[in-house]
Amino acid sequence: FWHMRRAARTGRPRQRVTLGGADPDGLTATIAKALAPLSDQADLVVLIGPANPDRGAIEASLPPSATLLSDVEDMAALLSSATIVVAAAGITLWEAMACGTAVIALHRDPLQAAAVEAAAAQHLLAGHFNVSSLDCTLLREHAARALQDEAALGVTAARAAQAVDAQGAHRCAELILRAARRQAA
Repeated sequence: FWHMRRAARTGRPRQRVTLGGADPDGLTATIAKALAPLSDQADLVVLIGPANPDRGAIEASLPPSATLLSDVEDMAALLSSATIVVAAAGITLWEAMACGTAVIALHRDPLQAAAVEAAAAQHLLAGHFNVSSLDCTLLREHAARALQDEAALGVTAARAAQAVDAQGAHRCAELILRAARRQAA
């Protein structure tokens, strides 16, 4: 994902919504419906994973101008081309940040909350919400304000891209290989 760093965007702003492969809280349709009124400000693309059981409800919640994509092959391209991403606080959150895209994060448990709050304290996020107390009107208002200030989103996104180098898996693999070499020696 680090190679997909965000290039300067032109044209209409682009929103992406992605809540993981399964969306265990079943919020994709609710969030898509909440963000749909912003489709006059920004294109809306909703990304769902193959394990999401609510495809029909999600499709029904979308305005005609929105796009639903399932089981996408090039997530990095979709994230890096976005103006803002509303994402669950999982791997995709960090991938979007590594791409240099501003993110509104949704956390659902104490571990995610701690990571998201730490990122927010460093001004690496465009916003964050707890799914257990999610107010979709506030989410929509927050996203609308963010979309109106693309310069501020760009600063947040650049800060996030600097903080998240997307090399964690590579570092882990290197550590495993070093340990294996030491053990073999």
